[in-house]
Amino acid sequence: MLKTVLAAALVVSVLVTTPAGPVAAAKPPTHVLQVSGTGVGSYPAYDASIRRYAATTTQATYPSNASDPVANTGATVTVTATTSDASGVVLVNGVPTSSDSVTLTGVDAGDEISVVFEDSGGREANAVYVLPADFPTLTATVKKPGITPGLVGLTMFEFQDPAMPRLQAMVDVNGVPAWTRASMATDIDLKRQPNGSYTYARPVTPGPTQTGSEIVELDAAFQEVATHRATGLVDTDNHDSILAADGSKVFVSYEVNAGTGRTDSVIQEVNAEGDVVFQWDSADLATETVTPNQLGTDYAHINSIEIANGGEDFLASFRGLSAVLLIARQAHDGFQPGDIVWKLGGRDSSLTFVDDALQGPCAQHSARQLPDGDIMIFDNGSVGVLGDGPNCVDQTDPTGALEARAQSRVSVYHVDTSADTATLVREYAPAGWFSWFMGSAQYFPANDHILVGWAAETRALAEEVDAAGEPVWRLVASKTAANNQTYISYRATKFDAPDAIDPAVTVSVPTEGASYEHGQVVRADFTCTDNGGSTLQTCGDEHPGTRLDTTTPGPHTYTVEATDGAGNTTTVVRHYTVGPVVHRPDMSVRRPDGTWLGARDYGPLPDQTATWRIRRGSVQTIRFAITNRGNAAERFTVDGTAGNGSVRATYWFEGRDVTRRVVDGTWRAPSAEPGQRQVLVLEIRVKGSVAVGLERRFTVRSAAGNGPTDRSAALVRVR
Repeated sequence: MLKTVLAAALVVSVLVTTPAGPVAAAKPPTHVLQVSGTGVGSYPAYDASIRRYAATTTQATYPSNASDPVANTGATVTVTATTSDASGVVLVNGVPTSSDSVTLTGVDAGDEISVVFEDSGGREANAVYVLPADFPTLTATVKKPGITPGLVGLTMFEFQDPAMPRLQAMVDVNGVPAWTRASMATDIDLKRQPNGSYTYARPVTPGPTQTGSEIVELDAAFQEVATHRATGLVDTDNHDSILAADGSKVFVSYEVNAGTGRTDSVIQEVNAEGDVVFQWDSADLATETVTPNQLGTDYAHINSIEIANGGEDFLASFRGLSAVLLIARQAHDGFQPGDIVWKLGGRDSSLTFVDDALQGPCAQHSARQLPDGDIMIFDNGSVGVLGDGPNCVDQTDPTGALEARAQSRVSVYHVDTSADTATLVREYAPAGWFSWFMGSAQYFPANDHILVGWAAETRALAEEVDAAGEPVWRLVASKTAANNQTYISYRATKFDAPDAIDPAVTVSVPTEGASYEHGQVVRADFTCTDNGGSTLQTCGDEHPGTRLDTTTPGPHTYTVEATDGAGNTTTVVRHYTVGPVVHRPDMSVRRPDGTWLGARDYGPLPDQTATWRIRRGSVQTIRFAITNRGNAAERFTVDGTAGNGSVRATYWFEGRDVTRRVVDGTWRAPSAEPGQRQVLVLEIRVKGSVAVGLERRFTVRSAAGNGPTDRSAALVRVR
């Protein structure tokens, strides 16, 4: 569906005080930025305070191999951009626009279109990010001061329609991505790892020794650099992973237990050398499951893992147990690696809940330890959507009937191991908001905010709340045109994602090694684009269409440098050569019938002669033309034949008598540009007493040098 962005402008009036009183300052120019085309829309609406926008498209090619990216190429996008400043310039991909609209073809998903306004208001650099097909419109319905900086990693999918693509994105506060990827596979868990890389989990092609997923590692420029799997296990799981700064890795896995036939949840750590240094499984906890029929034999269903307590323990969430466990990673306080230090919730909770009316977690996700040691959980709740009944444990009767709870929340507990209590110290639970599966919570210590990934609760894709539980930011996804459903995200995770991608510069003119004639009109042609999220800021010191320097013979360089908002720079240098100066005066004479003789006839002597017949006692004007056929502006030296007592000759140029200097050979015509013609007039006065048939010849020569083409002459015969 075509969506048109209505332009708006942020206009601020400023009063300047003068001795005569306040004077209203000129309003800044008004800008318009719209994106359109067949199946093309955009968001957010143009605002002078926003620099990045997204273009939605409907063009896509869905691959037969689900793990391959969804192709989204060849779109046609029209950008309409104007400034109210009549002397302003609008640049699209670095090129000045000649009209209000520019249509770009062959646009691919992930491309950024640079739109820059240069006018009396300054320089405003914008970018339009082209989205994969079927990417929903994202809207920040709440956007207040104090939002935590960073990009939010999303792995979106439409749960009720597996034919729709899986969409990964790192988006800003307005939902505009810096990076996206689309596939038909169940890719989830996009995040930044402790080692600085980005990762997501994607399914592997099932084989005799592997099923499940692999962890795909991306570098700072979002390029795939490695894949990782658990060592010696069959089914590496996609719910969580850790790539540590020291090169070690933590995986979770779902492994079929040969003895019980049930699927155990496994935690495995390997060191930088690839050796397994820790491995634990949930086999001893099978009787504590609250979901005996969920997902077949997957009774524990681990969905998050974190290294806690300074490295001593693992903090793990098990949806199938409705419990969060602290598991010893190292020997400490009488615990050996693999021992359970405590259980928070479930049928065998080792902690008693204080000040918590809901009495602990239920089908929870994303258990994390806060800097002060408290435990934060995205507590889903449960109504038995998967057909196995509700999953919430009544802690007054932990082995009894399970309860339903159609309410999700973020809960924070203070764990006191000396008293074996878990006290609820913070809770965020919008009434009636319920995500029956998936979801996340992330804590920001700098401002005491929490980012919530609402997953199956479609009233918000992601939300940030302050210490008082007030939303400062909320991102909502539109319903899809295909089936009127809403994309949801497995998690929402915010992280710094510095732009590490250099701008791209394409220089078409001059080409490398080009040769041009001296003075030839050659106009530079180049474009600049950028990716990475910081937006293209500069593209060359001058605009495309500016004339190259061809005024000096010899080698030249032409440089185009582009920079983005992160300071990444790309410089392209082209080398070209300018040929020598060509001196080529061209003298011609006008015949009585108006035609010119001698044009393009070079050399010191004329090859053709114009004949004029003049009556005795009369005056006649004869015109000579001096044309610059060379490639540089030049002043030519002109000399002409003198008159005598019978036939007087006077040379005129632009109404001035230049006879003496022409006859002396010292007159220089004014500078003439290549192709420019100048006219020298010869005035002939014939005495009445001269003999009939007298003939005189007048030769006018022009010169610029000593070469064979540096001189030219024309002759007139007067009878």
